[in-house]
Amino acid sequence: MDFGVVLQTNPPAWRTVALAKQAEEHGFDYVWTFDSHLLWQEPYVIYSQILAATRQVTVGPMVTNPATRDWTVTASLFATLNEMIGRLLTIAKLDVSARDIPMVEVDLAELVTQIVRNANFESHPDEDRVKLVAESSVTVHGNPELLHSAIENIVRNAIHYTDSGTQVEVLLERDPAQSLARIAVRDHGPGIPDSELTNIFRPFYRVAAARDRQSGGAGLGLAIADRVIRTHGGSIRAQNASPKGLLIEILLPEQNSGTPQ
Repeated sequence: MDFGVVLQTNPPAWRTVALAKQAEEHGFDYVWTFDSHLLWQEPYVIYSQILAATRQVTVGPMVTNPATRDWTVTASLFATLNEMIGRLLTIAKLDVSARDIPMVEVDLAELVTQIVRNANFESHPDEDRVKLVAESSVTVHGNPELLHSAIENIVRNAIHYTDSGTQVEVLLERDPAQSLARIAVRDHGPGIPDSELTNIFRPFYRVAAARDRQSGGAGLGLAIADRVIRTHGGSIRAQNASPKGLLIEILLPEQNSGTPQ
């Protein structure tokens, strides 16, 4: 006879993962998450963490009666899967065929200005949630669509977490001495533990602290940003800001006469 345990995915996520691991150690064969449109939380990110921490248990949602399942739960599942598949394909493409990505001269100041303008309009048409300070002439060699996606992911992430009444600060500047373009995105939210700063760029990684308690994302946006920036020969890192908040810094090689066209 097989036995299973049902867990409700209340934050913090690490506790749910720990309970699933304990269930396996005590002989349970199945780990289900409670499935209710009234208490609904997207399960796929936490499933990936449970599967990574266990060896044999079968993981999935507990659906007591599929006929009475609320359509909003099913719609949410399909929407999440569709987004995750698209983002995973993007990561796979960047990992496998980076050399085939078309590169052109990109006006980074214009691109970042457009991202900030759109983010301000969508988040609050009558109030700027994002403040931009940018040098007028910053050019890099890259793919404009991929760079737009990477920087937009970071800006939207910062908007999501910054405290009410605060602004996300975006800085774009040149480092002529090292021929680098620097983009810094800083929010005024809770930040993350120092021990997890490098992990946030891993696919599906979610911080177990307060920063991720209200997030409904799949944990792929920063992973894609990391792949995009590295594909462009750049670097990306995160650090906690003082007195609070998270700062993400991107460094990209500037366009110059020696860069291939």
